[in-house]
Amino acid sequence: MGLAALRLVSRVVIVALKGLGLGILAVLKAALWLGKSLGKAVIWLVLLPFRAIVLAIAIVWTGVEAVPDAARVAGQCWRDRAPAPPPGSASLEGGHSRFSARPGSWGRRPRRVEPDCAERRVVVVHWANSHVMRSKLLPEMSSQFNRAGHRTSAGTLIEVQPYSVGSAEQASDLASRAVQGRRLTKDLPDPTIVTPAADHWLIAGNLEAGRPVIDLGKTRSLARTWIGIVTYREIAECLGWPARGIGYADIIALCDDPRGWRRFPCAKASWGQEPKLAFTDPRTSSTGRSALFSLFAIATGKTPESLTAADVSDPKVVAYLRTSSDRSTTTWPRRSR
Repeated sequence: MGLAALRLVSRVVIVALKGLGLGILAVLKAALWLGKSLGKAVIWLVLLPFRAIVLAIAIVWTGVEAVPDAARVAGQCWRDRAPAPPPGSASLEGGHSRFSARPGSWGRRPRRVEPDCAERRVVVVHWANSHVMRSKLLPEMSSQFNRAGHRTSAGTLIEVQPYSVGSAEQASDLASRAVQGRRLTKDLPDPTIVTPAADHWLIAGNLEAGRPVIDLGKTRSLARTWIGIVTYREIAECLGWPARGIGYADIIALCDDPRGWRRFPCAKASWGQEPKLAFTDPRTSSTGRSALFSLFAIATGKTPESLTAADVSDPKVVAYLRTSSDRSTTTWPRRSR
């Protein structure tokens, strides 16, 4: 019985010592946690005046209207335990309902960027027509720009994101978003810059919206291109090229002539008697639309930019244009071999 009792007592002592050790360890962990918490609290209290100074500088730098955004970003940065953003980089939200005031764009400021205190970015969404979205043009230029690490005056990184959007689609989607608040392409973000193939699509956007949503006076033309007439060399030479230039007026005059191609001794029988003119659909094609405006300009004797609603509805102009549209087709005669 003495040996059994001794074993029992030793086990009790061992268990008690283990419990005491665990208790001491728990107390030490609690003390360490409390010390770290108190240390963080003390550091936070010590740094609080400096944070207040930084916030005040941000308010002075960006303006009083930036206070809500500055407080929101500072709070988010503190919760994420990341450094506060540089002064002046907190206000990134535009509150305009009218798209205006920026050359080459539809005028809205860069879209709101939620706090990402590790590396904040201003994203510039660029809608561009397919011509400039070829791999070696805008996509490559955007990549070069982004790799260069350009920043705003406040130090925020700028990132350009180009999207390929047809010119007609740009006009319709801009009008829908501005007037109805509805995206025609749901996964397409709102643009900072829009670049249709021709400026008349911006006019079409205002017309579709029923009110000015794009300030045309503050847009800027990036480049000008010629709308050429393409035909076979032998046809062009028969019309007088290269001794003189050939324009739409020459082709319409040829269409108006009852003799057709018989007017020219050099014409071939394979061309047929009736001249044929073709251009792409003006409702969806920038080139076809520009060609149509050129025809209206020829009919009125004005430049395309000076055309008015009264000009395009003039019965004489309509009759002139009807001649070319009645003779228009989607195919040219096959070249004789």
